[in-house]
Amino acid sequence: MPTHVSFRYPLEGHPAPIPRVGLFAYSPDVYFKLFGVSLQAAYAENGLENQFRRLKRMAQGQPKEKLVAKTLEEILDKLGPSEDVPSFIDDMKLAVGGAHTPGSAWNP
Repeated sequence: MPTHVSFRYPLEGHPAPIPRVGLFAYSPDVYFKLFGVSLQAAYAENGLENQFRRLKRMAQGQPKEKLVAKTLEEILDKLGPSEDVPSFIDDMKLAVGGAHTPGSAWNP
């Protein structure tokens, strides 16, 4: 009986260590790949292709805070509030703007 258990590599490409952001938490990109979700397609579906490309470019270097805030505001404006989580988008907009919101869902 073998004492070695092997698993197939779950992602495309050459096997490499899976990126983690903490002890047990994988990078969000890993979860998207595992579940077969294309992040670029999700942005495109909502008409946010330009913002996706801009965020990818910003991730490669040292982004300017004002440009990041502008891009996040554009994304949040396009997505708009949801009936499921009505205050989430508003809270995110305030956070991007640097506002403190006591009593919000994230800061009771």
